[in-house]
Amino acid sequence: MCMIMVPPSNPLHNKVVTKVNFKITDTCDRSVVTLSGKKKKGAKFVQERCRLCIVTCADGSTHTIHAGIRGKILEVNQRLKTNPTLITKHVSVLLIN
Repeated sequence: MCMIMVPPSNPLHNKVVTKVNFKITDTCDRSVVTLSGKKKKGAKFVQERCRLCIVTCADGSTHTIHAGIRGKILEVNQRLKTNPTLITKHVSVLLIN
């Protein structure tokens, strides 16, 4: 189990985050994860370079958060949609198994 977070050295910590978008493409929305059963069927598989979310800042800049490891998305922090500044406060973006 691994929690993906934004490290303090990331430039996002010096900016005001206005939006965290988990919809990567028209058909790929990382925030929709439906798990069932002991083997967590329905989890989304990701590779190291897969985009997890796109973060938009008040100055108009965008930053892409990548998975960094290979695994399955088990859970996404849904509070990031309503309170995007949480991404800079050591709150996990998602859980990967």
